Amino acid sequence: RSLIGFFGLSGHSQLFVSLHVCLTGCLIVCVQSPLVDYFQRCLDMVKELFRTSHIEDGVTIGPYCVVGPNCHVGAGTTLDAHVVLVKNTTLGKRCRVSSGAVLGGDPQDFNYKGQPSFVRVGDDTQIREYVTVHRAVGENDETTVGERCMIMAYTHIAHDCKVGNEVILANNVQMAGFVEIGDNVFISGTCAIHQFVKIGRLTIIGGVSGTRQDIPPFAKTEGR
Repeated sequence: RSLIGFFGLSGHSQLFVSLHVCLTGCLIVCVQSPLVDYFQRCLDMVKELFRTSHIEDGVTIGPYCVVGPNCHVGAGTTLDAHVVLVKNTTLGKRCRVSSGAVLGGDPQDFNYKGQPSFVRVGDDTQIREYVTVHRAVGENDETTVGERCMIMAYTHIAHDCKVGNEVILANNVQMAGFVEIGDNVFISGTCAIHQFVKIGRLTIIGGVSGTRQDIPPFAKTEGR
């Protein structure tokens, strides 16, 4: 959009102008700047991002966010500062992801060998600070979170988990792999859920509980 030239500036000035230009999409003319190659690589990465990812209208992205390859951010969604979408992650419409959350990271499973897998989050879901959601293990499989959920701070949703609609996971809920949670479940803070456990819809689990077996729908549980 504009042509900017700068000559004989200090290293700090060159760095500031180059960053400003990269972020605003302007054309850079650098003379004898050691940063040219670096920023060219950055621009190449940005081109690759826009080629593989899609951000819909009305999205707000805060400072220092990372939106990786093959990510889709639905209309009206907000990413607060320092959110990371690692790769292969889809966010629905009107979601809110708070600072420090990391979605779409590699599964913590020795069986994972780099095959493509995904994370999908439904519309109107809130994901609070420092939540982690990992991709599935199997090729083309998904880790899913439904619509209108509240995933509170420090919760971990492991690979291949399936979280239904209108689920509330309070602070620091820790889910192992392949857990399935039905619709309208409420899980209180600092609960741990063993791998492969299934929790039926409209269940309530009390705080600091360890869940090692399946729980039927409409149940209220607490403890181990």
